[in-house]
Amino acid sequence: MAYDRTDLEIIRILQENARTPVMNIAREVNISRPTVNSRIERLQKGGIIKKFTTIIDRDAISKNILLILRMKVDKKKIGALKEMNEIIEIYETLGEKNLTCKAIVRDMERLQEFIKRISDLGAGEIDSTIVLNTIKEEYESTVGPEIGITLNCEYCGSEVKGSHFKFKIHNKEHYFCCPVCLKSYKKKMSHRP
Repeated sequence: MAYDRTDLEIIRILQENARTPVMNIAREVNISRPTVNSRIERLQKGGIIKKFTTIIDRDAISKNILLILRMKVDKKKIGALKEMNEIIEIYETLGEKNLTCKAIVRDMERLQEFIKRISDLGAGEIDSTIVLNTIKEEYESTVGPEIGITLNCEYCGSEVKGSHFKFKIHNKEHYFCCPVCLKSYKKKMSHRP
């Protein structure tokens, strides 16, 4: 499916707040409410929007231990790991240790029990690292040409390919094909009354 700048704007609005009313989205992107609804449905069917969810700050509820685990696991055992409540993310990776997981446990005692349960499943060569501090944690992907959305330069109109340049004004992102177009656009905007 082909996606355009309007789809990109809808995604950006929903990433900031998935509860934004369709009427507000329609007003911001300057299209009708039925069109916004159909675009959101198309983005869901196309797999761009996987689901709408609530992100919880686990530390606000209670202090936990966040772990990064690397291990060697038979692919047949991955299903059992997916069922463990402590594991919040699983990635299949290259190398001897073919799985990397992110997990949360309440305390050191539960950490030991958790590692033992993983070992009992047949996981080998388990390396666990306790996260001391989260420096950056993003829940949304950057959207743009890299996921198949076609953007045109706001200044010259040519298709933005490869790396793009962004400029945010009035809470809207504008895209440019090169730094020259970005600079020219900023200059043009500064001369407006």
